[in-house]
Formats: sequence, C-alpha cells, structure tokens
Amino acid sequence: EFSTNTVTLGLDAVTNLSFYLAATPDINKSQINIYNEAGELAAIVKPDSTQLKKGSNVIAWDGKGLGGVEVPEGTYFFEVQAFGEDGAKLDVETFNTAIVQGIKESNGVVYFDVGSGSVSSEYIYSVREPKKEEASE
Repeated sequence: EFSTNTVTLGLDAVTNLSFYLAATPDINKSQINIYNEAGELAAIVKPDSTQLKKGSNVIAWDGKGLGGVEVPEGTYFFEVQAFGEDGAKLDVETFNTAIVQGIKESNGVVYFDVGSGSVSSEYIYSVREPKKEEASE
C-alpha cells in the first residue's frame, strides 16, 4: 500500500479509489472529486454514505467523467470529501494498493514498479504478501 491521491486509468476503464476515514460519525454527505493532470475537474463520484465505514474504504470509479462520458487514459488525482451530520468535515487519508512487480533504484531512490507506473519508496507505508486472489489477477 502506498500513500498517494493519484490513480492511473487504463484500458479497462475501472480503477479503485482507496482512502481511510479516521472516524465515522453518521456521514451525511460524501463525494470524490477527480482531477486530470492539468488540475481540471474531470469527474465526481458520490458514494452512498452507507458504503463508507471507519477505516479503509475502496470505491470503484468506472472511468466516466462529467456528463457520463469516458475520460481518456492517464493519471488522475482525487480528493475525498466527507461530512458528518453536523456539517463538520471529516479527516480523510488517501492511499492506493497495487501488486509490486519489481523494484529499481535511480539516483539513490528506490522505486516500486506497480504495473501502471513506479512509486517512490518515500510514499510506501506498508508491504505485505498478496492474498491468493490478488496474486492471480
């Protein structure tokens, strides 16, 4: 798992948006804003508050942008906004998970090859053996 608010949308046009909610008082409203590399709003995903729980959450994004049109392949940045019943903004930490396919070093920095690109070791916060179903994907 690595800490980032970026996702790479590939040919399959479905990607997971992963984040951590520190606490879950009754969530009144939530949305995930997705931006392209130019910083322009590309999509909004509005998960049902019943989908969200304290701890790790994963919401699938179908690659459709504003107006329901598929967005081009590429790297996107996302921001999760969640609000409690009292309207207070809740703390959210974004992260991503991927199968590590290789490790390389460049200019003294270790990078993990995660298939859709490389992630600097400074953003990695945990490594574990993949579950059997993850390893076969």
